[in-house]
Parts: sequence; C-alpha cells; structure tokens
Amino acid sequence: MPSPGTETKSGSSFEWEMAQEGFSAVFTPDGPVLGAVGSFSWSGGAFLYQPNKNPTFLNMSEERVDMRDSYLGYSTELALWKGEQNLVLGAPRYQHTGKVVIFTPGPKQWRLKAEVTGTQTGSYFGASLCSMDVNRDGNTDLVLIGAPHFYEQTQGGRVSVCPLPKVRVAGSQLSPRLQYFGQSLSGGQDLTEDGLVDLAVGAQGHALLLRTRPVLQVWMSIRFTPPEIPRSVYECQEQVAPVRTLGDATVCLHIYKSSKNRLSDLQSSVTFDLALDPGRPSSRAVFKETNTRTLSRARDLGLTQYCEAVPLLLPACVEDSMTPIIMRLNFSLEGKQIPSFGKLRPMLDVNSQRYLTASLPFEKNCGDDRVCQDDLSISFDFSGLNTLLVGSNLELNVAVALRNDGEDSYRTTVTFSYPAGLSYRRVTEGQNQLQLHSPRLTCDSVPAGSQDTWTTSCSSNHLIFRGGAQITFLATFDVSPRAVLGDRLLLTANVSSDNNTPRTSKTTFQLELPVKYTVYTVISSHEQSTKYLNFSASEKQQSSVNNLGQRDLPVSIYFWVPMELHQEPVWMQVEVSCPQNPSMQCSSERIAPPESDFLNHIQKNAVLDCSIAACLRLRCDIPSFGVQEELDFVLKGNLSFGWVSQTLQKKVSLVSVAEITFDRSVYAQLPGQEAFLRAQVNNLGQRDLPVSIYFWVPMELHQEPVWTQVEVSCPQNPSMQCSSERIAPPESDFLNHIQKNAVLDCSIAACLRLRCDIPSFGVQEELDFVLKGNLSFGWVSQTLQKKVSLVSVAEITFDRSVYAQLPGQEAFLRAQVGFFKRQYKEMMQEENQQIVPGNEASDPRAAQ
Repeated sequence: MPSPGTETKSGSSFEWEMAQEGFSAVFTPDGPVLGAVGSFSWSGGAFLYQPNKNPTFLNMSEERVDMRDSYLGYSTELALWKGEQNLVLGAPRYQHTGKVVIFTPGPKQWRLKAEVTGTQTGSYFGASLCSMDVNRDGNTDLVLIGAPHFYEQTQGGRVSVCPLPKVRVAGSQLSPRLQYFGQSLSGGQDLTEDGLVDLAVGAQGHALLLRTRPVLQVWMSIRFTPPEIPRSVYECQEQVAPVRTLGDATVCLHIYKSSKNRLSDLQSSVTFDLALDPGRPSSRAVFKETNTRTLSRARDLGLTQYCEAVPLLLPACVEDSMTPIIMRLNFSLEGKQIPSFGKLRPMLDVNSQRYLTASLPFEKNCGDDRVCQDDLSISFDFSGLNTLLVGSNLELNVAVALRNDGEDSYRTTVTFSYPAGLSYRRVTEGQNQLQLHSPRLTCDSVPAGSQDTWTTSCSSNHLIFRGGAQITFLATFDVSPRAVLGDRLLLTANVSSDNNTPRTSKTTFQLELPVKYTVYTVISSHEQSTKYLNFSASEKQQSSVNNLGQRDLPVSIYFWVPMELHQEPVWMQVEVSCPQNPSMQCSSERIAPPESDFLNHIQKNAVLDCSIAACLRLRCDIPSFGVQEELDFVLKGNLSFGWVSQTLQKKVSLVSVAEITFDRSVYAQLPGQEAFLRAQVNNLGQRDLPVSIYFWVPMELHQEPVWTQVEVSCPQNPSMQCSSERIAPPESDFLNHIQKNAVLDCSIAACLRLRCDIPSFGVQEELDFVLKGNLSFGWVSQTLQKKVSLVSVAEITFDRSVYAQLPGQEAFLRAQVGFFKRQYKEMMQEENQQIVPGNEASDPRAAQ
C-alpha cells in the first residue's frame, strides 16, 4: 500500500479503503458530517449522514485532479447565511499551501460555492476552522482559518479571518514565543460576560482567548439654512460687499452600537473635516470661521447625537450659479479604553461609510411653476463688410447680438456653422460687457458631419443667461488665402440652452456674404522695347504678363495701339504674338477716339494715345493663367511719321497701352498693387539745374532686419555714384505708431538714406532709378498686425536760394517709390522665392 504522495499512474489507488472517516466532525440540522481525509488517494472529502437516507459524499477529486494528497476534510465547520446551511472543509496539504472550500446544497447534490488558498508552502492553511455569529443574528459573520505551521522568523502560526482578506492574526502579535498558533479554534461563546462572543485559539502548550471589540456605527446628516441660496445674495450687482452671509450648515453625527452588548459607556475620539466645492479649482463659498473652503473639528463623543451649526459666506459675483455648492464631510473614529474592561476599545465598523456629501442649490428665477422657459434670439452682421476678398481680408469679423426675453436660460450656447475655408480665431466681448464681473466667452471648434463644414460652439463662464439680458460680442474667423468658398459665403448661428425650450425662428440666424478672390497680375514693358525712333520702317514692343497671386484665373490681355491721327496713319500692319504659346489667337477691333479736338489735347500734354487717335484694340484670352506664370507678348508693325507735323509739337510721346482684365464679379486685384512701383525723375521746367535725389529705405525695426544689401542704380547713367548714410528713427514707440497707421517707414524704422547727385539735370530729361535689395520678414511678427504697408520714399532737392519749384507743384518733389503690401508672414514663406511686387531686376529677390 503506497504512502500519501507516492502513488504513480501504474500504482494502486484507493477510494474509501483508507478514508479515515471521522477524522473531523460537525453537527448540522440535517445530520452529522464526518471528514474522510484518506479517501480517493488522500484527496479527501466528507460524509453527510441524513436521517433515513444513504450517506452523501462531498469531494472534489472527480472535478479537480490537483486535489490529490490535499487531505480535504481535515477540518469541518458549519456556516449559516440567510437561513441556508453551508459546509466549510479544510484541505491543509493542497499543493503544499492549503485550501478551504465551501459547499452549498443544490437541487440534487451539493455544489462548490467558493474557495480560498493559502499563501505559504507548508503553512497547513485550513488545518482548523471556526465559524462565528458575532452579532448573534443567526447568520455566520466570520469564518476563521488556522494555519498553525505558518512561519515568521522564530514565531509560528496565523489565523485568517474571512470574508476579510486583509485581516490576519499572527501568533507573533500576541506573544513572541508562540508556536503552532491556530492549531485549534473554538468560538461563539461569551466567556467574558460582556455580551460579545469570544474566540479561543490553541497553540503548542498554550490556549489564548481573543475578545471581540465593540463595533460602532455612525449616522451623519448635513442641513442648510436657508435650504437654497437667494438670488439677492448671489446675483452680481454693482456697489455690493465683496462677501455676503450665506447662512448656516448644521452638521450632525450620531454614534450607536452595531450589535447588542452589555457595554454602555462607550467613548470615542471623533475627527471630522468639512470641505466646500471639493474637486473644483476654487470654492464658491467659504467658512466664516476660517475664511477658507475647509474646516476641521475634533470631539470626544459618547453614544449620543452631536450637532453643530457652522456659518457660511459667499463671495460676490459667483460665476457658476447653476451647479449647487457641494459640502463634503469626512470623519474618522478611534475608540477609547473602557475602564472596567481593561484595554478593550470600541472600533468603527469596517463597512461603515466614512463620508457624506450635501448640496446647496441656487434659487432659480423660473416663476411659480419652477420651470424655466427662456426666449432666446440671435442675430449678427459682418461689421460693415460688403464683400469678402479672399486673399486680402485675412479676418472675418462677425458682430453677434444675443437676447433672452423669457426666464433665466441655463448653459446658453451659440454654435456657428461655416465652410472649411474659415477657421475660428478669437472672440471679443462687446464694450458694454467689459466691466469687472462681465461674462467671459470660450469657444471650441470641431468638424461637422461633412469635411466641408466646421462648427464652433461658444459658451459663457456665467452659466445663467438672465431673463431680459442682452450680450453682444465679436467672433473673428481667419480666412485662408487659398480658400474656395464659391461666390457667396453662408454663415449660420444657432443659440440653444439646457432649458430644452422648443426652437423657434429666432434661435437660428443665417446670412450670406458675396465673395471675391484677390489676384495679383502685373504687366510691364521690357527694357529692350523700342523707345527712341530713328525713322526706321519696322518697330516692335515687348511686354511681360505675370501672375504673382495665389490662384489660377482666366484673364484677357488687351493692347491699345494708335493707328491713325486725323486720317494720317501712325501704326500699320500691327500684329501681336506670344513666344510661349505661338498658337494663341488674338482678336482685333478698330476703336474711334473719344476726343475729336486732338490739337487742344496735345498742346496740354504732348502724348499721342488712343484718347485722340483711332486705335486698334487687340484681345488675347488666357483660359487659365497659372500661379507664378509669366508670358511675353510682342507687338510688331510699321510706323509712319506723316502725322507728326499735324501735332505742331517738337517732341511727342507715342503711347501704346497693355491691360490685363478678368471677371471682377469673381476676382479683385490685391489692394495696394494697382499702382506702378517704378521711380522716375523728370525735369519738366525750362532750364537745366543741379539736383540731388534722396531715397529713404527702412532697414531695421527693433533690431530685426527689413531690407538688406540695398543698392540704387540709374539705367541711363550706369556710372552714377550714390552715397549712403544710416539714420535713426525719430519715434521709439513703433507699436503705438503702427497700431494707429499700419505703415512701416522711416519714422519708426532705422533707415538708409541714399543720395544721388546730378550736376546738370537737363530740360525735359527723364531718369529712371531702380532700388534693389533683399527683403526679410522677421520684423512682421513684432508689428502684431495682419497687414502692413512697407514704404520707401524718393525726394528731389535743389538749391532753394537759387531755384524755386513752380507754384502748386511742390507735392511732386516727394513720392513713395517702394509701396509694398503683403499678407501673412506664412504666405511669404510659402513662395519658393521672396518676390516683391513691381520687381523689374534680374535678381528674383530684388525689390523696387
């Protein structure tokens, strides 16, 4: 016969032959239960003997192979829960750590209900069991499990308490010399005559009596007086005290015994903490005693009810008057020694709630029915903007007016719906809401149901929008320079609240705004085009057309060529061509002059153009003019001179005109770029004179470069030498200046002053000056502006002790020559090359 733990698969196996029935026993209402630790190869089990029935065998060997050698039934105990009997069996050799299992009766047979396993090898967990009805209500409250071989340094033995997994009584806690503590357990009797059951624990050579501590319960309550905060207290008004009296909070604690016992004079040390609006960044109320959101108390209490009223204060102008103020009570209890029972102390029930929260609501302005019916309405306009110029209007301002003509509205929200080309930027309260305690708006944006639409929801930090109140604010949206919005922008605003009032036509407002798209197209004459005519028979003029904007567009190029003056031919056999597109077809049309008296006109201005000559208008259509695309056009023809004698002039300028046109119902030229950017100097007087030409160029703004490597040249006199000098700005507060006038010039920027001397400026002489350099953009962010005009200045000076400007013509001595408007700094950086409008130099970064 094999010993326990030595069987093999090929060896013999016993069922009940070595059962050792009766190793443990317990009596139940249905009959005795006898443990049989040796049954089924020492897996173990137990027999239940019921009257007039065959014995019932309870085991786990048929279900769990790992139960071999477990000694199930080594200890047995009866537990009653809600009138149902349960059997508790110990298996101290299960997997060498021990186990306790609970069986409960089923319809036909007993079934496994729960199990708990030991934690230390060799501890013999489950060697002893004891069930206890602590409060004597007929139900088992605790099951104690002994592990007498549990090892802890020089001590041994431990008792675990179920269903309290963290409660364990080690022998070392009671005496340092105890061994095999928990070898036997017995409880359920009041041996100390205090009305509480006690527990006897056996150890090697010792028997210890453990007493039950009295268990206390605490009932808590918080009552506010008045039960809600009156509107007169929390509403924001001018000239009010910074803090107002809110009322009292009455806190009550009632301590009582959890179960009946013979102990009456039970004392405890109780500490409770009160907190207002826990979890919020700042409290809306404070305790008058501490002037803070917290208050603590420590009291010695018996088995009585204790109540205390604590005054509360409310700071003026509470932002959130919708959510009730929360008061939280946390407490702890430590029992004091009972004089007549040695060191015995009461304790708080481990399942007792240790905190309580109460709400103090704000009074609502909702009439007698206590149901708030708001009456919201919303409207807006585009702040005087008639047409949105995409690429020029970088921001769209929406002025919103919101009203509530009903009762108070709660959590009022304004939601904007708009196309994806716009993005929410900021919100600014109206002038009538800039007081100290005015509501502040916050907005969040999310994509709508489709990718082409976005929504932005704005709400106030004041969660209540009062009846009869009105709010105005300005919502600003960024407009992408590359946005495609169609010919009209539709913006919708909706107002809603938590009142769940049905929507009306007043709660939704929508408005359309016409849309145009800015373009920047430039047409310029080439330097090599014919300027001086020496009676040659054939001449040509060459022009370039550039698209410096941000989008493609269809354009038409018109050329106006004088063909005939008073029946005398001027140009003949005129044709136009485009080298980049030789197949381009251009149409032509003869146009009569608008003025018939050409002599009177030409005497005032010696220019022959299409205002006095019959002209040929040539039209060349470009279906799609690409971004940064450049096209050259060559105008060729034969020039006659018989018309010259009719003018009665010594010198006449013959002018042809090139013009770009596009659909102005869809596109608009970038504002500020319609003007020519080239500086010319003319002597229209009657005598030669020495002059000096000055150029003032902004070079640096607040230590950030603007222009660098600036130089000036005169194509008619390449050898001309010009001197330069750095000039400090006369104004130091550039931000204040630029907020009033978004212009960067030499009044606020450090400048380079260039001086070009002309010893003899001839009568009717014309000189061109080209200003070139590299333009930086780091200065733009300092201006805090979306659009800034960058201005350089040209000026003619002469000896005023000898010469005087013709009266009425002084304004022509000074002109802006570098006028420059740009959009976002990011738009400039998107370009592969930093190109300044009006550039006619070979360097792509040079600017005129």
